[in-house]
Amino acid sequence: MYLHEEVDEGEFLFVTESGSSYNVYFTDGSNYLPDEPFSPLIYMFGFERVQRVKTKIGSDPRILQTIVHILSLVFEKNPDSIIVYVCSQTGGLQRKRSLLFEDLFHQFGTGFKKINYSDSESFYCSAIFREENTYSFEIEESIRSFVRNKQNPV
Repeated sequence: MYLHEEVDEGEFLFVTESGSSYNVYFTDGSNYLPDEPFSPLIYMFGFERVQRVKTKIGSDPRILQTIVHILSLVFEKNPDSIIVYVCSQTGGLQRKRSLLFEDLFHQFGTGFKKINYSDSESFYCSAIFREENTYSFEIEESIRSFVRNKQNPV
């Protein structure tokens, strides 16, 4: 894992051994389910490489380890957080990104629930929350209803 710093509320920065830097961020996601009592606990999660240093080194497992660690810090700070992420469609690799997150969840997701939504073509997203979340049942019901409404608009 790489050393990281919280540069702003909900925004973390780390630099890899090769010198590439990454930004991991959490933004307000309450607009997804604005009428729910847990709405203020919903955060959109994302990360991006902000500076790339070309290197001949292959993939760096410490990048994902660092991102997973940062996610765990958010849940430590607020155990009732709900983290939503949408896989970037850049390069047409959204399905591959979704599968990577699925693998990560199987490795590190003990004690958490994950709800997936996909149109099986170009849109892949998930919500992750702790099994002991105060609103666990309501979260599952609300997200499933939200997804049903997206799939079968009135």
